[in-house]
Amino acid sequence: MIIDAHAHLFDAGYFPPAWHDRTAQRWAKAVYPPRDPADIRPNIERGFVDKDGSILMAELDRAGIDAAVCLTLDWALVVDDLSGVSPAEMMQHYAKIAEMYPGRFYAFAGIDPRRPDGLEVYERSVREWGMRGLKLYPPCGYFPYDDVCLPFYEKSLELGVPVVIHTAMVSWPMNGRFAHPTGVADVQSRYPDLEIIFAHSGYPLWAEEAIHTAAGHPNS
Repeated sequence: MIIDAHAHLFDAGYFPPAWHDRTAQRWAKAVYPPRDPADIRPNIERGFVDKDGSILMAELDRAGIDAAVCLTLDWALVVDDLSGVSPAEMMQHYAKIAEMYPGRFYAFAGIDPRRPDGLEVYERSVREWGMRGLKLYPPCGYFPYDDVCLPFYEKSLELGVPVVIHTAMVSWPMNGRFAHPTGVADVQSRYPDLEIIFAHSGYPLWAEEAIHTAAGHPNS
C-alpha cells in the first residue's frame, strides 16, 4: 500500500484573511518587476480550495497512491487573526471527508498549543472526530519544548497517538528558527515513549541535524 504521509486539504477560510494579505505581499516581491499585491490577493484562496476532497483523490489516482494523511495547519495566531475557520471546524470537516473516502483519507489535528481551548479541541479531535494524532507547527512562534506544548504531548501519550512536528525552514510571516530539528531533542528526553515524526526531515537546511536527532530516539 502506498501512502502519501504529508498531504493538505483546504476549504475556504482555512487561512485567516491576514495570512492571505501577507502572502500577497510576499509573492508580489518574489519576481521582477514586482507586482501589485492587490492583483494577487483575490486569486490566492481559490487556487487551493478542495471542499469535498475530489481534487486530492484525483491526484492520488493519477500518481497511483492508495491513501493520504492530511496534516492540519493552524496559522491564525502567527498573523493575529482569529476570524478564519476554527481548528474544531476543520477537524469536523476532515472527519466528513474520511467518511466519504474510507481507507483513503486520514487526518492529524493541527492546533496551535497557545489557543486557550486547544487541548480540549485536540482530545475531541481524536476521540470524537477520528483524527490520528497531533500536528505542531513551531514556526508560528514557539519551540517544541516550550511549556505550552507539554500538555499536548502528555495527552498524545494518553490517547496512544503520534505527534508530527514541523522541522523545516520557512519564511515570513513565519519564524523559521523555531523549527530547527534539534529543538525536538528536549521533547525526546522528556517523553521517551512518545512517537515523534519529523515533518520535512529538516529539509532544505537541516537534514543532517534531523537525521541525527531522530536516530538517537527509539520512537522517532
